[in-house]
Amino acid sequence: MCDGLKYLRGYINEFFRLRALAISKKLIVQFHLTSKCSMKCKHCYIYMNSERYQDELANELSFSWVCRVIDSIYNTAIKLQLDPVIEFTGGDPFLRDDFTQIIDYVKNKGIKFGIKGNPVFLTDELIKNLKENGLIRYQLSLDGIESTHDFIRSKGSFQKTIKGIQLLNQNDIPVFIKYTVSKLNQNDLKPLIYFLDENNLKISAFSVARYADKDNIDEMIYKPDEMKELFELLLDVYIKIFSNKTKNIHFLFKEHLWYPFLHQKGYIDNRLLQKMVSIENCYNCTMTKNIFVITPTGDIYKCRKVDASFLGNVKESSFQDLVYGVKHKQLLDTLQNSECRHCFYYNVCLGCPAITEAVRKNIVERDPGCFLYKSNI
Repeated sequence: MCDGLKYLRGYINEFFRLRALAISKKLIVQFHLTSKCSMKCKHCYIYMNSERYQDELANELSFSWVCRVIDSIYNTAIKLQLDPVIEFTGGDPFLRDDFTQIIDYVKNKGIKFGIKGNPVFLTDELIKNLKENGLIRYQLSLDGIESTHDFIRSKGSFQKTIKGIQLLNQNDIPVFIKYTVSKLNQNDLKPLIYFLDENNLKISAFSVARYADKDNIDEMIYKPDEMKELFELLLDVYIKIFSNKTKNIHFLFKEHLWYPFLHQKGYIDNRLLQKMVSIENCYNCTMTKNIFVITPTGDIYKCRKVDASFLGNVKESSFQDLVYGVKHKQLLDTLQNSECRHCFYYNVCLGCPAITEAVRKNIVERDPGCFLYKSNI
């Protein structure tokens, strides 16, 4: 246990140091190629909005438009002197008939790409082909042990996901796992992580994100004390995992409130702390970074879950014009003037504007899960 705690302390500081540096050098675009999906997950923010969902099904960008957008992403990255990275997702991108051609186009442009998808179509042959074309990572979702996960996503999904992880491991493709945590599945976090470890599954990045359903927010939202309890639970699990010699599972501290929590628990090196809190938007909400989301119809957001982050549509203005446009600047100014602006941890936290918008109906108030202030939920 002591070895695990010691390793975790070093891991946490190295994670934040390298992560902040890596993000600052990249232009990252999450490209939703389609809303078509073989699953109907209970917390899906796309499927829950039926009007938008139907519009996206009917008005997907054509192959030629997708290529034009990719060209604009590439040119914008050059102008910003950043490395372009595209994360293809959906729905399920494999449900686009032209997905193979899109991958070929990206490969020929020399753009690195990842996939956030389902396990349904993963085969050894497909994975080998993706690897040859430059796939840098594949993200899958796990939302609990088998019964819970299948209830949230679809029957049989858990076993398909585990099989997908095994195939990706066999082909040395980094596997990212995202766990959307809520009151429904929080008790499954510990047994799931132990299951992955006991079965020698290699996970390059395991991250936990809060559920943000605007319709059931009062029942599902984490209050400040509950956020601290969640973090305590995760730290206990991480220490035990890092006590193992294999260390097959690595963890992402993406949840915005992690940094202040870890600092207050004594995990953050003071020299790193002083450096990071002094750098403007060093490691806070990704909306302050060169990170963008494109929907199947060509709408551009800074965050898919934040309606207020809409910048425009690529059919009306190029990706590059929207990146440099007035709406983007106004959004950044709004975040700069949020209630969190004068908090010591602003540059390494900012809370989650998606959660704030779901609860407060704006993005300038404090995160409802913030334990640095008294909650007024």
